[in-house]
Amino acid sequence: RHKQGLEDLGGVVGDMKNLEEVTCELTEAVAVCIVVNLPPSVKDLTVNITPEGSGLSGTLGRIGDALQLLPDLQCLRLELGAFRCAELGDLNRRLSGLPI
Repeated sequence: RHKQGLEDLGGVVGDMKNLEEVTCELTEAVAVCIVVNLPPSVKDLTVNITPEGSGLSGTLGRIGDALQLLPDLQCLRLELGAFRCAELGDLNRRLSGLPI
């Protein structure tokens, strides 16, 4: 049920074709759901991500991959909780190629 709710939320976000600015404070699972579904029109993104401690791995990597699909992104602010160093390194590698 929780997973279906996240998929529905992702679909709603993906349908916002003129969305340019996003500011949110989310847990890992919801952050992935939102960021992966952001439309390419997003130019300014602020995300505060709280780790859930549920053993999810690859969360930050998936977010980094999704950010690479936002061609108009000009401003990015990430506030990250206590993620493992390996995940932070994974995100850093993906972000290093962004033209911002």
